[in-house]
Amino acid sequence: MVQEITPPEFNSREMPNPSEKYVCWMDIMGTGSIMPRSLETSSIFIFKLHVAALEASESEEIHLYPMMDGVYAVSNSKQTLLTFLEKVFSAMAVDIKENINEEHYKYVVKASIAFGPVVHGEDIPSEASNVLEPNYNGSILLGMPMVQAYQSEQEAPPFGVYIHESARAFAPDSEAPFNHYWWEWFHPHGKDYDFHELAENLCQNLKSYYDWCEKNHNKIGYQIKKIKSHRDLCEEYLPEP
Repeated sequence: MVQEITPPEFNSREMPNPSEKYVCWMDIMGTGSIMPRSLETSSIFIFKLHVAALEASESEEIHLYPMMDGVYAVSNSKQTLLTFLEKVFSAMAVDIKENINEEHYKYVVKASIAFGPVVHGEDIPSEASNVLEPNYNGSILLGMPMVQAYQSEQEAPPFGVYIHESARAFAPDSEAPFNHYWWEWFHPHGKDYDFHELAENLCQNLKSYYDWCEKNHNKIGYQIKKIKSHRDLCEEYLPEP
């Protein structure tokens, strides 16, 4: 007896209307070359990013969507998202500082922010499908800002945040769009604290790291041209003592 095969069904007419959000994509640089060399090392880097993101997302206004070596962070509010990024980047910069003598254990995180309409999977009603479950849907995010943030992340400097043109052109009615290509997490931005000294230390550590990468570029599969480009971006973005 031949088993009956049924096609998957989804009623798109039951899809909720999208809502405009800030979407940030953040990941670890070079995971594709690190993981084939060492599962342990790549796991350390990847899970440190996820731990930092979880610890920084105490507010219910931040929704996280983990994606192996990276994470999407979504928020209604620009300031909520930027506060989240300050916490993530400063925590990881401190980690780099405390492992100053472990060049091969250094990692570099980058991020990009876009703005536009998205749909949270958790908002998809059961009427759309009798197979999809809330726990499964909760890991799904849909929308053009996802693609924009992911693709433009390559424009971010090491340990930096790039702003996609969607977030430079549009914003919620209560907020103004970003007005720069890069957002600097280490400036006080009107707050009582800043991470400028931490960023200076990070700049020195990363330059030392890129020196190590240059000497070991064949062993780690890191092209000299890319190392130079990333070092130049690091020096342009991060403050030097």
